[in-house]
Amino acid sequence: MLRPVQLRRTDRLTGETVPVMVPCGATLASICPPCAERAKVLSMVQCREGWHLEDDPDLTPGLPDEMQEFCLILRAEAQLRRDTAAASGEDTSDYDQLIDELDIEITRPGIRGTVTTRGSSGDGSQRCRRSRSTRRRQDARPLPARTIAPRTIGMVYRSPDGKRYRPSMFLTLTCDSYGRVRDDGAPADLAAYDYVRAARDAIHFAALFDRFIQNLRRVLGYEAQYFGGVEPQKRLAPHVHLAVRGSVPRPLLRLGEWTDPRRGRVPLSDVAAEWLNSRGLVKRRTRESDESNWRNYVRPRFGNWPVAAITAAEISAWVGGLVDRGLAPATATRALATFRSILAFAVADGRVHHNVAAAVRRPTSGRVRREGQALSLDEMHVLTAACAGRYRDVVPVLALAGLRWGELVGLQVGDRVSVPGPGLRLSRAVLASEGGGALYVDTLKNNRAGPCRW
Repeated sequence: MLRPVQLRRTDRLTGETVPVMVPCGATLASICPPCAERAKVLSMVQCREGWHLEDDPDLTPGLPDEMQEFCLILRAEAQLRRDTAAASGEDTSDYDQLIDELDIEITRPGIRGTVTTRGSSGDGSQRCRRSRSTRRRQDARPLPARTIAPRTIGMVYRSPDGKRYRPSMFLTLTCDSYGRVRDDGAPADLAAYDYVRAARDAIHFAALFDRFIQNLRRVLGYEAQYFGGVEPQKRLAPHVHLAVRGSVPRPLLRLGEWTDPRRGRVPLSDVAAEWLNSRGLVKRRTRESDESNWRNYVRPRFGNWPVAAITAAEISAWVGGLVDRGLAPATATRALATFRSILAFAVADGRVHHNVAAAVRRPTSGRVRREGQALSLDEMHVLTAACAGRYRDVVPVLALAGLRWGELVGLQVGDRVSVPGPGLRLSRAVLASEGGGALYVDTLKNNRAGPCRW
């Protein structure tokens, strides 16, 4: 059963009024089934004809013809004379009638845009167009600063056999629950149901959805088109399903999984300073080595570079330059390891997407590594007998216990044990600082504290 809306059409020349019946335009079958079915079929036709378009429609307006230009010139002159008469305090009713007639003649040929004076105030002057602010909240996450291209078609992929694919994405937007509801949709607990938030979502959901589409297009960089519908929810929370044209990268739609480009514009020296400050729990020797590699090798080349501007090719050229100027491959490898750690810290801090230094191969010397040579027991006794002085017992201790030099220096009198057999208790090491050679006590390498027997 139709539920038409009765309107009145008045002829402005003759004053004759004729009643006109128009469809109500309802989209819900419970209100008007014929109008809802008509809207459904129209949406299906629009989706079928527009979803698979290969090219964007040409919306360039045509040039006005001579009659349209003539009417526009008359309209401008009439508006000028009307404004002049209003400024002089004269009657402007004749000019207002002429302007209305010219507006009808201009609109009748089908000129795009609004040329009528519907936005005029009571005194005949044009009101300023309302400008809506698109400024985002300060506590909202920043969006990528991308220029929106004037297109609606997403990325096209081509398979090896020549077929072309333009994938789409299905999205569902919903609001959180306001509380448990019964089968009829009524709140199960009236005291716990959040009526305030439910009312706010019902009022502002349309504006929130519009802002979501705006932000989505800003992120994608083109005027993404979509078809969608609202699904009625028993819990009364807004629920929207969308089919978006084009391939939308999923990390861009998940909170926190995309990187703000502005965070990658800081110089590498700032990131390295934060990284060095975070290295307080590592060993002193490791921290000094990192500081030395950064100060001597990485900072002179990349210190002032924006961290997002560093590429794997630049790092490979830098490593090759270190070796070419005479640096040992092992030293260049340690410098590369420091660079990788800095960029890994930048990735964890959300400044870049991935660590470009991880793909750079470490340099090699091109020579076969010499095989280590161990002394036999007789050779060790000969070496011990050849040593004279108070430190001759150092040779058998190092050889038989397998100690490092720092571990040997860190031994004290109380570290000698006899149970369950003669041996030494390793618990510390004495090392020399790279910055001046000052001695300091540190923990054992690889945390291998314990007794050592032979």
